Amino acid sequence: MQNARNTLDVAVSRLRGLSRELSTALSSTALGMALRLRHENSIEETGNRSFGAEAAERLVEALEKSQSDASAWSQLSLLQIGSGEYSSAREFALQACARNETLPAAWNTLGVTSQLVDELEDAEKAYIKALGAALARESYIMDGEGLSDMDRKEVSYSGLTSAATIWNNLGNLWRQEGTKFDEAQDAYDKSLLAGGAHSVVYNNLALLYISIGRLDEAEHMLNRALQLNPNRECAISNKLKLKVLRKMRAPEAKVRKT
Repeated sequence: MQNARNTLDVAVSRLRGLSRELSTALSSTALGMALRLRHENSIEETGNRSFGAEAAERLVEALEKSQSDASAWSQLSLLQIGSGEYSSAREFALQACARNETLPAAWNTLGVTSQLVDELEDAEKAYIKALGAALARESYIMDGEGLSDMDRKEVSYSGLTSAATIWNNLGNLWRQEGTKFDEAQDAYDKSLLAGGAHSVVYNNLALLYISIGRLDEAEHMLNRALQLNPNRECAISNKLKLKVLRKMRAPEAKVRKT
């Protein structure tokens, strides 16, 4: 966590200088995004101004320079999500999509915000749009057909991360709906294919397996998540909860055996 903060501090410092030098919508948006990430990776230090408040200022500044900056709208939406303002976050995401229909991040953010306000059908449509935009942008075939090992390595990191994130979010949506378990597992598998092993996806797979009673597989997924990131809090918490669940079900198992 500290390494991430240090890296973001360096990025914020450099982008502040660049923003002053260029004074463009793009430079303000880039600084706003870095400040938002710094805000999410810190507990506000007493006596210092909020990174989140400064992020909002820079993103509004970007929109004052260019209302068509879809990335700025998308970043504002993410900032509002972090503040728990889901309705306004969704409005900002809609603005982003209206200004750039080919931006995967805009559609993905719309999917997240729609899911948060229980507009599940709209969320699914937005995620599908996000996938289409991501795949078109990177010319990436999700099932890998026709791609050599060298081709895979040449696909840009940003594209992989974009597709992996969207598939993971789609898996979460289907898992939470409670009826599309096969679809959810397929989405998580595609997320791992697109972005490689990731602790968050393995944690979400564990939650899927827990929901259908496959506790051994759930434990295996949580172990894999913690091997990749021993500090992943959600996986640590879910492993403790799984241990409690096993103890609760142990008497039931004994009764069935007798």
